[in-house]
Amino acid sequence: MITYTTSINPYYRKIQDTPGVLANDDTEVWSGRWRERLGVPSTTPLHVELGCNAGHVIREWARARPDEAFIGVDWKYKQVFRGFEKSTGAGLSNVMFLRAKAERFPLMFGAGEITSLSVFFPDPWPKKRHHKHRYLTAEWLTAARGRIAHDGFLHIKTDHGPYFEEILSAVASTPWHIAACTRDLHAGHPNPQAMVIPEVTLFERLFIAKGLPIYSMKLV
Repeated sequence: MITYTTSINPYYRKIQDTPGVLANDDTEVWSGRWRERLGVPSTTPLHVELGCNAGHVIREWARARPDEAFIGVDWKYKQVFRGFEKSTGAGLSNVMFLRAKAERFPLMFGAGEITSLSVFFPDPWPKKRHHKHRYLTAEWLTAARGRIAHDGFLHIKTDHGPYFEEILSAVASTPWHIAACTRDLHAGHPNPQAMVIPEVTLFERLFIAKGLPIYSMKLV
């Protein structure tokens, strides 16, 4: 599993000095206690978006559902810091951001701690020699299942057909069950290009504009 090393990224220092966003090893300190960290009741639904970019989607979720809690995770220092800044500027107190590697997700959250997990458009690493970097494996999916509440779910979207099929194959050997699966999510929409965040992500809008199908699965 990927470990963390000392970073010279200027945004790493900014994150260290900012309470609303955590990075690297600090993202694993609160495992099992994220509601406490967010200052919300223990019964509050907790939603996580893995690969949140600057939080375009998760900020809108947080704005629309002030009684629920949200955590955005991305590996880019600048993006998660920007997400924090924009959330703070919008007066959102129910969302925070973590700079972390997706491979370490199972170490960041406690058993059954999450209500829902969203993984939208993970890097497909299309070249065969890079496939080893794909993290949505049976092992990872099984570990992630243990972090999500019994009645929770995992939603995955991608524009990459071969990766989607690989994930589907991996799901077969995990505790997950497929609740919904489509290889063209917006096929029945009269005008998918008119869809806006958070119904679609920034990447998703680009793919729709190019006429690319969106692959989606919801696991329970």
